[in-house]
Amino acid sequence: MDYKGLDMLLEAVHKLMNRGFTKKIVVAGGGNVDCLATIKKEKSFIVINRWIENVEISTLIRNCHIVVCPYLSSSQTGITQTVFNFDKPIVATKVPAFTTTIEDEKTGLLVDINDVEMFANAIVRSYEDVNLYVKMCGEIRSLRLKTKLMWKDIVMKYVQSYING
Repeated sequence: MDYKGLDMLLEAVHKLMNRGFTKKIVVAGGGNVDCLATIKKEKSFIVINRWIENVEISTLIRNCHIVVCPYLSSSQTGITQTVFNFDKPIVATKVPAFTTTIEDEKTGLLVDINDVEMFANAIVRSYEDVNLYVKMCGEIRSLRLKTKLMWKDIVMKYVQSYING
């Protein structure tokens, strides 16, 4: 679970709190990392540290503004495809799993790995730049309806991106 970059998220949220940001951040899913004990104590976080059922995932995504993924490295993840089914943008780091599925400023905001300031700024931007947020939601909806986000197509894009470097 270290690859998910929760320590970076914690640091970004501290920066946001210093700017007066008051939104809650939900950390959901099973696992354990060193900073999780600290995150659980923070008033800005809601932690659901267990296996999350599909119905719960759907509810969490449906009710959020954005999904944040401060990953440090790639994993075989279906996060992008799952989140896009709810027409929600993603703020994520530039790891291959996200650079192949998220278009910066079209379906989400991509930031440099380990760049806490850039990550914090992207979260704030998703709230403050309403036109961009609405545009991203529309892009995702259009993409979803046009391509139906077929898993086989997503896998082929990922493989092709990997092969082409």
